[in-house]
Amino acid sequence: MKLWMKIFIGMILGVITGMIIGPSAEYLKPIGTIFLSLINMIIVPLVLSSMAVGITSIHDPKKLGRVGLRTLVMYLATTLVAILFGLLFVNLFDVGHGLQLQVSAATAAKPIEAASTPSLGSILLSIIPSNPVAAMVKGDIIQIIIFALFLGMAINFAGAKGEPLKNFFASLADVMYRLTSLVMEFAPIGVFAIMAWVAGTFGLTVLIPLLKFLLVFYVASFVHVIIVFCGILRFMAKVSVLPFFRGMGSGRRS
Repeated sequence: MKLWMKIFIGMILGVITGMIIGPSAEYLKPIGTIFLSLINMIIVPLVLSSMAVGITSIHDPKKLGRVGLRTLVMYLATTLVAILFGLLFVNLFDVGHGLQLQVSAATAAKPIEAASTPSLGSILLSIIPSNPVAAMVKGDIIQIIIFALFLGMAINFAGAKGEPLKNFFASLADVMYRLTSLVMEFAPIGVFAIMAWVAGTFGLTVLIPLLKFLLVFYVASFVHVIIVFCGILRFMAKVSVLPFFRGMGSGRRS
């Protein structure tokens, strides 16, 4: 059985279990929290190692500079388009309407201050990590990507002396791929526990708007993949879309 089917079954069983046992589903919440912590645990080393390995595989300095710049531009551009798609679908389908969560009186009494829009200069400055370790601790992905780009270029420029570090990141990337697969095997259990807790604590009043959110999320993601990523593959990378995704599927199975 495919993993997505196991996750879907876990979600359905979690909802049923939560509706049956009610508030007692609170005891299942730590299981879901552990799963989410495992996901957060692998993100930083996975991004750092995979990006560093990708950069070190390019040995031409001129090509490396172009790739580094394009990587940054493409990351920012696709992120901006994803945000625009998200705002479009949220307003189009009125996502979140009817979602009522219980909050404490202290939380409700706190005034909400509108955040000021940052300037372009502050945004550009914020993506450069002044402390890479702090960026990894905070999980600031874009700063980690920038650090990995510069680190990969420095490893290449170091030549033979950079080989041990290059081999280290290549080994770390392979290990992180395996660890990611291992963590995802626990996804059905984690999703079951989270959905049981949500259903038992909040009931159907929150599940129906949440289901609407999930459906809109998947539709928006599908549209983003078709328009943005398939467009990049077809018109920029000059790669046939269907063989590319078939190759991804066969690579994952291997």
